[in-house]
Amino acid sequence: MSPSALVTYAAGMPTNIVTRRRRGTALAVALVVVAGSLVAAGPGAAAPAGGPADLALTPVATLVSPIAMTTRTGSTDLFVAERAGRVQVLHVNAGVVTVDPVPLLDITGYIATASAGGLYSLAFDPTGARLYVHFTNLRGHNRLVEYTMAAGGAGPTVDLTTRRVVLKVQQGETYHKGGDIAFGPDGHLYLALGDGDQEGAPLLHGQDRTTPLGKILRINPRAAVNRAYRNPTGNPFFNERGSRREIWIYGVRNPWRMSFDRATGDLYIADVGERALEEVNVLLADADGRNAGRGANLEWSNMEGTVRFNGATEPANHTRPTFTYGHGEGDCSVIGGFVYRGAAIADLAGSYVYGDRCTGRIGAITVGGPREAAPETASLPDLGISVPGNQLQSFGQGPDGELYVLAGGGSVSRIDPAPAP
Repeated sequence: MSPSALVTYAAGMPTNIVTRRRRGTALAVALVVVAGSLVAAGPGAAAPAGGPADLALTPVATLVSPIAMTTRTGSTDLFVAERAGRVQVLHVNAGVVTVDPVPLLDITGYIATASAGGLYSLAFDPTGARLYVHFTNLRGHNRLVEYTMAAGGAGPTVDLTTRRVVLKVQQGETYHKGGDIAFGPDGHLYLALGDGDQEGAPLLHGQDRTTPLGKILRINPRAAVNRAYRNPTGNPFFNERGSRREIWIYGVRNPWRMSFDRATGDLYIADVGERALEEVNVLLADADGRNAGRGANLEWSNMEGTVRFNGATEPANHTRPTFTYGHGEGDCSVIGGFVYRGAAIADLAGSYVYGDRCTGRIGAITVGGPREAAPETASLPDLGISVPGNQLQSFGQGPDGELYVLAGGGSVSRIDPAPAP
């Protein structure tokens, strides 16, 4: 039985704020996923103890197809990318959010949004001095571009004259561009790239370390002599002939959102499945909160989740997914989120919040067990909040650790405790 089978959906859900009383029978069930297999909850498992209290999605802004969110060191603002190529600034003051009338950046002239194209992600470097954006250009190829903030990096606006292309990836296929970027606890930039899938004919780039497709890359985005970026010497294949030095993790299909737990440095990667299974990979950091997932093979295209794909041989050296769910209840495409580190919802603390594109439902998993062992995961596949089907695009995390939901219909909503009846 897949976790999605535990979800009960309400018909006629409102399109703005969705609040629903939790069904005790569904939410009292605690499952644990150990190395991708469902087993009964046992000692040492991270049992959710009934789950968090009633939750609500509180609309805070309306934008045009918001697709990614980031924050900047020293600022309480939220920076939201719209798929067409604008970066909007949301000012937050005592919980009240207002949209700045002037976009921080508008690169719509560089971007094609056909099929799976668009502005995918954005991230400020740890100092807040530089903004990085990842998108598909007018020919459908991936581009990572750097801008310096005005006033030597300290200003509130972008200096458009500093535009610099950091990384180019030729990807002529229509789908599976991947797209997320994030700075890790080590200060390096991580970039997720899909396998460049052809519709109906999956490509097999995931296990090929000569290509950046189907990989998580790790780079130092600052320019070196005659190079637009640098490859950290600690990358796992830096000295391996025939492998790309940028590769940090390989064997992903279409990683639609990755995030680092700000408390532990653990890396969470949500990877969209092909036919039957969606997966979340939880890769634990070392004692210093770094090196999460270094050199891991996440199995695609030999495996889809825990199942061999097209009769392929299961790799001997791969890392099995921490959590999977099936398509039995209409789910079809995992949307990765963040580990909740806010203060407003105490019993959600430490839980990873994720969702599904097709159904719009939002769930959570909680990692437990000894850190030197494979993660054990308790699952609450339905938190009682959702957005309309085929609209969930991404999640965001504010400077205070509170979480936001971004929907293609235009809404940016905060996950809050439900108001008292």
